[in-house]
Amino acid sequence: MTHLDVIEYLDTVLSDQVVVDDLIKILSDPSVNWKIFLDEDKEGVISLPNDVPFEITTKCVLKEYYDVGFGSSLRVTVAVGGVSSFGHGVIAAKYFFATMYYTIDSKLITLDYHKEMR
Repeated sequence: MTHLDVIEYLDTVLSDQVVVDDLIKILSDPSVNWKIFLDEDKEGVISLPNDVPFEITTKCVLKEYYDVGFGSSLRVTVAVGGVSSFGHGVIAAKYFFATMYYTIDSKLITLDYHKEMR
C-alpha cells in the first residue's frame, strides 16, 4: 500500500462533498443560524453569508495506540470562507477553520472552530 492508496481510501470513505454537506447542515441549523462564536476572537460572533465557500485544507486518518480522545478516527480541517492567504507554510482562512472529527467509519463525532490553522 502506498500513500496514494491511503489518500484514495480517505476520499472513498469520506468524500469532500460529505464533509461540506455536514458542515452546512450544522451551520444552517436554526440554533446556529450561520453565526459562530469564537472564544479567541475579540469581535465575538461571526455572521456568515449563506453562500460562504468552504475549502478543505487537511484530511487525515489518526491511529491511536492508547484509548484516548476519539480513538482511531478521521479528521478534516475546512477553511470557512476559503483560504485567504498562504505563505511560508501557513494557511489563513477568510473567517475561521472548522476541524471536524469522524469515527473511522465516517460518522461525525464533533467539530471545533478556531481562527488559526492547527
